[in-house]
Amino acid sequence: MSLSQRLRGFDSRLAEIQSHTFYAPALGPQSVIADLGASTAGFSQEIAARFGSRCFAAEPLPDNFRRITAHPRITAFPVALSGTDGRIALGVRNTFHTSASFGSYDSLPERDRIEVDSVTLEGFQRLAGVPRFDLVKLDIEGAEFPLFNAVKDETLTSIGQITVEFHDFLDPALSPGVQDIIRRLEGLGFTALRFTRHHHGDMLFLNRRHIDVGAAEVLWFRHAVKTLRGVGRLIERFA
Repeated sequence: MSLSQRLRGFDSRLAEIQSHTFYAPALGPQSVIADLGASTAGFSQEIAARFGSRCFAAEPLPDNFRRITAHPRITAFPVALSGTDGRIALGVRNTFHTSASFGSYDSLPERDRIEVDSVTLEGFQRLAGVPRFDLVKLDIEGAEFPLFNAVKDETLTSIGQITVEFHDFLDPALSPGVQDIIRRLEGLGFTALRFTRHHHGDMLFLNRRHIDVGAAEVLWFRHAVKTLRGVGRLIERFA
């Protein structure tokens, strides 16, 4: 294992899969995971392999959905997450993998526009047929803002932890909206941890009602672990 990998995995309590950080000790075979913006469900595949958790994946793009490998612990739905139940338009883009954006917050050219089925977080929970999620991973290309605007407080407070890629790294004008979401979640009893320096591309929200994490542990994660991870990323960048 390289020095950068050792630094990025310095504290095994905070696992990182596909640039999404989460609190690993809270997960196990009985845990229920929502992988929202799953692409080809690589996040779900690794969660299932490492923790044996039950995963429910949402991916609206047909090309990506067809490439999801069948797994007994993963159920996938061809839907987008947003603030409404119904149909929404997505702009399809060619990057290093096929992706789609909810809005035009970046300068990447669109290859196509398609209409897909859309559900709220409560709607996805009904699709999955579960009472709550232990971990929600959000990587939904800008739709995180309408999703949070629409979701009920009681739905959020039922969740153990939320790991989010906010897209203010593409458009700094989104940062005030990110701050609004952080304040709301903190008001509901979540602890917010940011693992990126200049934006909110890797945010973890721990619900202290469900996850027993002490104040000293939070300070350690917020400062020491974040700093060492940053050093690891710099080493990778300039190696």
